[in-house]
Amino acid sequence: MDCMKCHSAIQKDHTCPTCGVNADFFKKAYNTANYYYNSGLEKAKIRDLSGAVSDLNKALKYKKELTDARNLLGLVYFEMGETAKAVREWKISLHFQPNDNLAKTYESYILDNPGRLDNANQVAKKYNQTLTYMKQKNEDMAFIQIKKVLTLSPNFIKGQLLLAFMHLKNDEKEKAKKILEKVLKMDTHNMTAIRYMTAINGNSNGVALNVSQEKKEDKKEEPVQKQVDKKVSAKPLGSYKEPVSNMRNLVYIFIGFAVCFLAMWFLVIPSKVSSTKEAMQKSQTSAEEELAAKNATITSLKEKNKTLTTNNKKLTKELETYRGDDAKSLYDRLLLASQYYYDNDRVSAAEELIQIKESDLKTDTAKQVYQDLCENTLEYASQSLYGQGWNQYNVGNYDEALELLKKSYEMNKENTESLYFMARCYDRKGDTKNAKKYYNLLIKDFPGTSRANDAQGYLNTLEANS
Repeated sequence: MDCMKCHSAIQKDHTCPTCGVNADFFKKAYNTANYYYNSGLEKAKIRDLSGAVSDLNKALKYKKELTDARNLLGLVYFEMGETAKAVREWKISLHFQPNDNLAKTYESYILDNPGRLDNANQVAKKYNQTLTYMKQKNEDMAFIQIKKVLTLSPNFIKGQLLLAFMHLKNDEKEKAKKILEKVLKMDTHNMTAIRYMTAINGNSNGVALNVSQEKKEDKKEEPVQKQVDKKVSAKPLGSYKEPVSNMRNLVYIFIGFAVCFLAMWFLVIPSKVSSTKEAMQKSQTSAEEELAAKNATITSLKEKNKTLTTNNKKLTKELETYRGDDAKSLYDRLLLASQYYYDNDRVSAAEELIQIKESDLKTDTAKQVYQDLCENTLEYASQSLYGQGWNQYNVGNYDEALELLKKSYEMNKENTESLYFMARCYDRKGDTKNAKKYYNLLIKDFPGTSRANDAQGYLNTLEANS
């Protein structure tokens, strides 16, 4: 047997001759780690996700290189809607075991799909924004944000618990109860959900205890009561007492109703009316703010549209003064891009614009139209073409993917995703020269980014194999 610290041969007394470590300590620690891993695995199978997280973290404290436990912990986090924590565990797992590790597949499922990655980022941002609104006591905006979070990630347990807490705070116990039942189906032993559910249902054990104590007290008092009864003398036979009139009882009941009515009229109803008015004022204020924001957006779009229309008319007049095929072709493309933009076809407009050089335009009006169109079309079209190119790449149509991705990158030189998947297309096709070219370009222009780091890894592999 080899030492787990310095890899020297262990002697019969279980002591390493090089570093002097007792191997029994390592064995005990690793056995404990395996015990907690097996416990976490069993809990995960019965959907006790919180218990599984606790046991798997304990296993990793005893043996941080236990990649099976770390991979399972990532899967449990992913099932609980915490994608960032899941990816973190899989990355650590790959650090300890780069080859033959399922964590690579799990990580690629998230990171190689821009949609899933963006969804995880949005969930994190909106959840943090919800917490900010809660700290600011802006409950209306917090409700809106948490609803968006759960629309993006319905199995995000922390989000579900936060929504249940907000309902409990507003005394909406039935709504909170439905959410907590849903959470307990996903995570059967979630202590926070159980604590909230106990607060809703009340402590029946405490009630039973009080009843049993009362019975015991009654039993203790019985002998004393019997002694008292023995000492009390009976009434003489000749005594008589007139029964109380029923009319007096009715008067008492009527007075009680009158007092309750007056209390409601002067105490309860004014507070209810006041809270209703406040709620109406809040909703009216938020509606007015939303309407003002929409009106401002509409005004801005109308002004921008008016400016583009005016510039388009000027450009048309200026075009009539030019002669020659080159000038006509240049301005025709600009007019065509403008027409595409008005028809809401921003991709076609962008394809025309990338064939125009701003320096070739002779007038300030033409340059202004060109700049306005670029601002409103190029970034959107780049992202749209990237999405189409990624879909083609994903099904193995690398030539079609390259055509779309090149256009996307030409429209927006900051689109690292387009540049990265161009390099990947060439790599998959076996075109090592172009793959290295675009990997190097990505590393040079976007150092320190996650895509640059990925590109460096693939570049090292290509250079090692060449």
